[in-house]
Amino acid sequence: MFVRCISKRIFLPVFIALLAGATIPALAAHSAFVVMGYDAYPVPFFTGISSPTGPSQINVVSGNPGFLNNLSGGSNGGATGNVSVNDAQFTNFNATELVALAIQVTDSAGPQHSLSADSDPALGDIVNDLNNSSFGGVFIASAYPFASVPSEFQSAANALSSGEQTLGKPFDILLSITDNWPGFPFNQLAWASDFSNEVGNLDGITSLKITDAGAAQGPVVPEPACGSLVLLFAAVFLRRRSR
Repeated sequence: MFVRCISKRIFLPVFIALLAGATIPALAAHSAFVVMGYDAYPVPFFTGISSPTGPSQINVVSGNPGFLNNLSGGSNGGATGNVSVNDAQFTNFNATELVALAIQVTDSAGPQHSLSADSDPALGDIVNDLNNSSFGGVFIASAYPFASVPSEFQSAANALSSGEQTLGKPFDILLSITDNWPGFPFNQLAWASDFSNEVGNLDGITSLKITDAGAAQGPVVPEPACGSLVLLFAAVFLRRRSR
């Protein structure tokens, strides 16, 4: 079950709302969110084919991307669901996890197609909705069109795309999250997505389904060197003494 422990590992906004007896506010049309943490948001898990196999649905092994393809299950016609990711790097402070999604839509751009095909305006609109979501997990996700990710994520995106070519449909969106909670020893991550409020409310979308997902290691942002901090404190101290 979702509420199985009282700790900061859970999705805090949802848990606090449940504790207070409040109802979670309805998403405004149009809207989408992805939340990430160490316990699953209370929606059904997707099922699919894991490559490689391992303890989670997506397993990042020795720095190589992991994939979950041919997704089924979830809810809302495949627009909503949970996926678990296992990556040993994510125990490192300031490590970044990258999650890629392949999404099929039927909308004003045409019958069922990849979200990034046919110059579909829904891609940019959905990315914008994700980046302006009012929902957040233990870690906050940033979204990018897969074809225009930041340069620091490009090599990982290339590895994801290369591995996906023989496994499933092309990726449309890349999500990045950073472990900025020092001391967390968990390498298994749960992320939940909900795109159901895009259907019927955005760009003529009549159906939306997540079909494939992948995860890869992103860069680790180095912490400031102790020597630099000592010099900074010394400079501040001397400046105050000189006054």
